[in-house]
Amino acid sequence: MSVRLAATVPDVQLVHVETCEHHKALDAENEAWVRHLNDRRFVMHDLILGRIDEAHTVYGYLSGHGLTHDDLHWFSEHAARIDELGLDYYSHSEYQFDKRGATVPNKEPRGFAAVARDYIDRYRLPVMLTETNVRGYVFDRVSWIKYMVEQCEQLVHDGVDFRGFC
Repeated sequence: MSVRLAATVPDVQLVHVETCEHHKALDAENEAWVRHLNDRRFVMHDLILGRIDEAHTVYGYLSGHGLTHDDLHWFSEHAARIDELGLDYYSHSEYQFDKRGATVPNKEPRGFAAVARDYIDRYRLPVMLTETNVRGYVFDRVSWIKYMVEQCEQLVHDGVDFRGFC
């Protein structure tokens, strides 16, 4: 079912699910690359919401990889509605970069609550944690789920319109 058709259903809530991530430079030579990655992480949401134009920070990147003016016009004319952001978060959702390249997991992650706030502040929409897990022993998995519950509770405590945990 298309988003436009689904939007005609009374009381329908459209949830767009995408990974949430954040990147950190550990040295000056990676700062520009990390700035680009942190801008690029919003591309899917920005495209489907019709928010990308020639002034967007990733326009040059997208046009250099095949996005045309006609494509931009189409996304602008067919902007989707998002009622809730579904954010997927894993231990590998936060990368750090140094002279050797990417290092995962980040040794000092900001955590789901902080990274989710980047998306909340940008889109001003309710959020839900739509996917998470960690591999390892039962203890590792239980610790991870407790950590993620704490992160979600922090968002609620801070007054965020948090809708669910999957």
